[in-house]
Amino acid sequence: TKMQNRVGKFTRSMARGLKSVNRVMNKVTSGIKKGARVAAVGIAIIGAAMTSVVTAGANFEQAITNVGAVSLKTRDQGAALEKQALLLGRTTKFTATDSANAMEVLARAGFDTNQILSATPAVLNAAAASGMEIAEVANHASNALKGMGLEAEDTARVVDVLALASSKTNSTIGSLGESLSKVSSTARQLK
Repeated sequence: TKMQNRVGKFTRSMARGLKSVNRVMNKVTSGIKKGARVAAVGIAIIGAAMTSVVTAGANFEQAITNVGAVSLKTRDQGAALEKQALLLGRTTKFTATDSANAMEVLARAGFDTNQILSATPAVLNAAAASGMEIAEVANHASNALKGMGLEAEDTARVVDVLALASSKTNSTIGSLGESLSKVSSTARQLK
């Protein structure tokens, strides 16, 4: 009987001890699961951020390569364009890729490297002021320059006039650019 009582006490004591150990293990396991979930979310966020950075870098590389291809320049010859695109990406509301895309439109319009370097900031300013797409502003500016027989150095003046006319009237740079494309040859002939 004494042995049975002692074995019973020992068994109950062991059961209490095992319950205690089980509670501690459940807490540890729960903590590990929570930690794993937090780590998984953290890894997913870091992975998404890294993907975004890599994608942005790849997009810029492609855009600046396109500028070089259109303007028939090697990467070294287009270094000034790349440098300016990166600078404009840091100092304007537009990304470096946006700047490179504007440069590509200007290169397609026949602008040389120096003309692209002088025209791109003006195009970005007009796009920011008007809320239009950069490529559209660049296209309208280059069409106005070519149609009116102006030089690329006049780009800032042309986009400023388009932006001012747009803000003073019930029109957009786009509609003004379209209008200019229709009348610029006649205006050029009449000086």
